[in-house]
Amino acid sequence: MLEDNPIILSGNYNLDHDYNLNLLLSSRGKFITNSSTLTADCSMGDEVVDSCFQVRKDSNAVSSIYYKNQKWAFPVGSDEFHQVLAYYHTYKIVNKFNSALYSAMQTAYGPDLISPQYTLSALPQDLISMHAFWPSERSLRIYAVSGELDNSVYQPADFSISYGEDRYYNTLKWVQDPTIIYHETAHALIHLMLNLRNNASAGISTRADLGHLYYDEAGSIGEGISDYFSYFINGRNHLGEWAVGRYLNLSRPIDEDDPIHALGIAKTPEGRLSYPNYLNYDPNNSSIKIEDVHNSGMIVSHYLIALTESLAEQCSLTTTTAQYAVVHIMAEALAELGDFTSQGNDSNIAENYYINHSPAHAPEWQRVANPINFRSFFQRMAKATYMIFNDYGQSVACNGSTYPKDKIETLLDQYGLLLFKTYNENGNDKDDGHDGTSTAVNVANRLHTTLVAKDFVKLDPTQNATPAFIFDKRSDMLGAVSDLRASGQITEVSPLIPDDLAYNNGNGKISPGEIVGVMLNLYNDSNSPIAGVQVIANKWDHVKSTAPCNNLGDNWPTIAEGGAAAGNSGTPGDCEYISRENGDEDEEDLGEACFVQLNEDNATKWVTQSEFVANSASISPEQCLGGANNTQSCLVRVIPNMDQAFYSKMDAKSTWTKTVFPNGQEQDIRTSHIIMMETSPWIAPGTTFNCRFRLRFSNCEDCYSDASYSGDDYLDYEYSGGKPFKIVHFQFIVIN
Repeated sequence: MLEDNPIILSGNYNLDHDYNLNLLLSSRGKFITNSSTLTADCSMGDEVVDSCFQVRKDSNAVSSIYYKNQKWAFPVGSDEFHQVLAYYHTYKIVNKFNSALYSAMQTAYGPDLISPQYTLSALPQDLISMHAFWPSERSLRIYAVSGELDNSVYQPADFSISYGEDRYYNTLKWVQDPTIIYHETAHALIHLMLNLRNNASAGISTRADLGHLYYDEAGSIGEGISDYFSYFINGRNHLGEWAVGRYLNLSRPIDEDDPIHALGIAKTPEGRLSYPNYLNYDPNNSSIKIEDVHNSGMIVSHYLIALTESLAEQCSLTTTTAQYAVVHIMAEALAELGDFTSQGNDSNIAENYYINHSPAHAPEWQRVANPINFRSFFQRMAKATYMIFNDYGQSVACNGSTYPKDKIETLLDQYGLLLFKTYNENGNDKDDGHDGTSTAVNVANRLHTTLVAKDFVKLDPTQNATPAFIFDKRSDMLGAVSDLRASGQITEVSPLIPDDLAYNNGNGKISPGEIVGVMLNLYNDSNSPIAGVQVIANKWDHVKSTAPCNNLGDNWPTIAEGGAAAGNSGTPGDCEYISRENGDEDEEDLGEACFVQLNEDNATKWVTQSEFVANSASISPEQCLGGANNTQSCLVRVIPNMDQAFYSKMDAKSTWTKTVFPNGQEQDIRTSHIIMMETSPWIAPGTTFNCRFRLRFSNCEDCYSDASYSGDDYLDYEYSGGKPFKIVHFQFIVIN
């Protein structure tokens, strides 16, 4: 058995790809399984889940291999050897994770598992009995020799892992590197933690995902946690020396002591791998910037190891016990953030929706309205740490001591992650979200974390700068749509748009009948970097009847231009009132992001697209993108699920492109950077549109905290409106 990767076992960082791995096998045989196939059961307490994972050669294999002469010994380098290797190390991490989660349940509910020790645990009390730790219908399929080139992939859609191989040296299989096995398996474990409350609820069929775009901060968090799980198993502070390090030069450090780091990175308050400074940092080539979830995720992994070491020191814990504690903290944070029951913890009454708005709208909140980012994740991490090591019986969690609140905040701040103003224990319910406890952060602890007001972000004011970049090249958009359909991200395109995108003319403008990508040319006018910038174009509460509301802080449009006045904050349907049910009330409707200019005899007004269709002879309802029964997005429609764009970081007095691609560095624009829109072929050229996009960012001073309530978090329903956001207008004229 290869107990670690060949580079670590040999001590040779220049080891050749065809080195004889027989020389690196452990001297004693290792127990694999009593089963006749590489299929494992998982247990927690007295509960057993049959076939929680199974290893096969690849996705074409119909079943797992059988043992040979009741032994699992196969020639080194064979497909069978690699499958056994995958099984051995997968079982190792799954077994230790389940032990850590069981320990967390005992901390939360006592040794008998029936006595709650604190009131806000997100771990459902029936986690074990309901098999929420590993649902019976979720058997993880592991493909040990998948044929993937220079990659290994976890797929949440079918709960599978595929291990690849080096593109040029196919004897170097990624499964030969156990750190990669721990990392990829951890993605599946994260999915389970994120859905612990959903798995325990018979009424919830949809599952949460950590990350929805090629790049977003939720994905970065997932990569960082997955790196930490390699340390969780082997105690080492580096990952992937063989699979991704030997020829690809992409191995990663997991703490600041790793010698691969750039000069100045160290385990000191000033030397931490901090946010947002190191978001696009590549330790293998620190002279270039790369926006990638694996790079930004290193901030997460480094913090998690620092927290492990700090807990061990403060509470006199063994490394293993401290690791278990960190898994407990992560499980609490993820279980709350992914909760589609919206209750957040078992103490809540049924109609008090603590998180993610409500069961009816939770998937949209978790995906786009208020998705997981560095701020929300580390706020929940802080709350769980404080809850377990201070509110809870101290003699159990911290050996008779506490892990002080100031220590929680100081460590987060060293990483630039003290991004929140309160611990938000009172949740985000529309009625009760400002009642009860909301522990304030000690502002004196915020020394390295910088918060920036949202109004500092604007369209690039540089002379002759374009307000937005338009991507409409036919071949590029065909490829993007094809990939997004295959991944399930795009499920609906208007039947008016030809499959071959014949109307896409590649002129960098918006024309009738096209699918286009829109990337706002944003500018950070502050003196500090901002990060985790999200632009959203989903439907929201900014319309009264057929008119755009003009009371949302953007001073648009005037009453003379068709704007609707504020009205009464207590009257549903008025502009001053924000929908509590995301438009489900009888008096409330959400509006599309884009309005259209209607030219009347005596005036020019901004109106909804429905109003334009009703009052214009240039288009009929049958010519609408969504058909005659859906005129709201008749002329211009944001493609469902393509309603957000994400940008890692913008330096002070700079744009995203100048930050991420400085000094002429080649630009790499991804689908996560664009809002994708389709236009009706029947739009008359010369028609003018104004799209009201909303944006926020993770280190925002006023995007998440309500100054009217001492910095307590905004309530979930408020993300249906404009208050937490900076509103940015994108105006364009459709041309041929």
